[in-house]
Amino acid sequence: MNWGFVTSASEPGVTAAQELADLFDAGGFPPPMVAPMRMERDEVCYGQAPVAMQMFAEGDGSYLHKTRFGLSAMGLAMGAATVVGNQARKARAAREAAAQWRPCGQGVVYITDRRLTIREQQEWNNVWYRDVMTSTCDGSAIEIQRTGLPGLRLTLPQVHYYFVLFYRFAFDQVTRPPAAF
Repeated sequence: MNWGFVTSASEPGVTAAQELADLFDAGGFPPPMVAPMRMERDEVCYGQAPVAMQMFAEGDGSYLHKTRFGLSAMGLAMGAATVVGNQARKARAAREAAAQWRPCGQGVVYITDRRLTIREQQEWNNVWYRDVMTSTCDGSAIEIQRTGLPGLRLTLPQVHYYFVLFYRFAFDQVTRPPAAF
């Protein structure tokens, strides 16, 4: 389990996450809550929070290619400067095109015993636990790797608490936040 580095047990959600893990270890569950979505028979919602989402994706890599030339000394100098400028724009475009976490929206996440549901304005998206291959928490966000889809990164308040909740249902295991140093 990759939890990342926690500097203090008083960080938001760490104590609550430890208490939630204790509750799961004792065979209990947090109180269910009402969710504003259609759910499957016997599906229960246990959490909701505001969320900012990022997807692991490549950029387009395009850049503006300029052309200048001339036969005078000034024209040759401008042509040389244009070549240097094009190389710099191309290098920057290549860096920006590299696969990285890219913002893709924000909304509210609902955590049930079967899925994460994300409401973004009027659009709803499900992350069914059966499609989740791995998940980690770096102390600031939950990263989820799914079958056949790009990685998803969820930044939410009290991330430690929601990771313990998500992990219990996604992997049928209890995990704990790391002890503070």
